[in-house]
Amino acid sequence: MKCCARILFIGTLLQFGACAANINDLRLEGVVPIAGRELPPTRFTARDPQSFGGVVAEFSSERDMRRQVARFGGNFSAVVERCGGRTHIEDSPPPRLWISHGDFGDESGVLAEAGSASAIDSRRIGAASGVPQHGRFLVWLPVHLEGYATERPSDVSGWVTRRVVAQDLLSAPDDLCIFARGASLLHGVWRSNTVIIPYEAIRVALESSPTPSVFPASR
Repeated sequence: MKCCARILFIGTLLQFGACAANINDLRLEGVVPIAGRELPPTRFTARDPQSFGGVVAEFSSERDMRRQVARFGGNFSAVVERCGGRTHIEDSPPPRLWISHGDFGDESGVLAEAGSASAIDSRRIGAASGVPQHGRFLVWLPVHLEGYATERPSDVSGWVTRRVVAQDLLSAPDDLCIFARGASLLHGVWRSNTVIIPYEAIRVALESSPTPSVFPASR
């Protein structure tokens, strides 16, 4: 009985910690062409993010997301989905329809790297703080011309994994829904509110890009 009570207590603490770490005021500040922006390479490739083409969505929050990731973000990423009329994206279990794009970043680099080794070196927490501007911290996210998702259709042999194009900014006029998602062993999963990037803002940014993008003539 004591064991069950202890497990329940620990579970409550984890849930409380995750709720306390949630970010509820993330907002879109603008959408600009990715061409001409100096962005750090992604964690998974040394290629310049500009080589993928697309736009950069700029966000702000009163919460220092860099410090947040350093403290609670052992596993941190951007979640992107086509809105399809929704204003909120659930943190759904696999298999997901999340679209793979770039990493959240700020003037100090990729945010996901702020949490590296923070659990064993608490001094990194202070060093990982962002720089506020007018009381808010700015972060950005590259949104590439093409976004990929991993489909796992079920068949007689089990799960089959294949990488498919789930978003094409040039041919699919969809609003995109985005939220930040982090997780740590002690605090569980935390996330930000869902932010909508209107496709019209994406299109305007692409059309103003120094590297022209070609839209279908029917549009």
